[in-house]
Formats: sequence, C-alpha cells, structure tokens
Amino acid sequence: MRSLVLFVFVVLPGVTFSSISLYYLLPEWTTPDAAHKNYQQKKTDTESIALLKELEFC
Repeated sequence: MRSLVLFVFVVLPGVTFSSISLYYLLPEWTTPDAAHKNYQQKKTDTESIALLKELEFC
C-alpha cells in the first residue's frame, strides 16, 4: 500500500511533468541550433567577401 501511494503521488506526477517539459523543450532547442548554423554560414560568407575585397586591391 505504501509503495502504491508513493508511486501515485511522487513518481507518476514527476514522470508526467518531466514528459510535458521535454515535449515543449525539444522544439525550442532546435531553433537556436538552426539560428547558430545560419550565423556561421553568414559569417563564413562575410569573411569570404572580405578576403575577395582584399585581393582586389593587391
């Protein structure tokens, strides 16, 4: 009986709230990752353009 009460009032709510949190956290995690990849791509493009501009003056 004590194990059942512990499971119902402690374990089950903990697993439920953790699952709900993960459900909303995972999509939010991919957004900054995509933004960072986009930033790295633009940074590389900007460095390439700056290098080409330097070479034009040589």
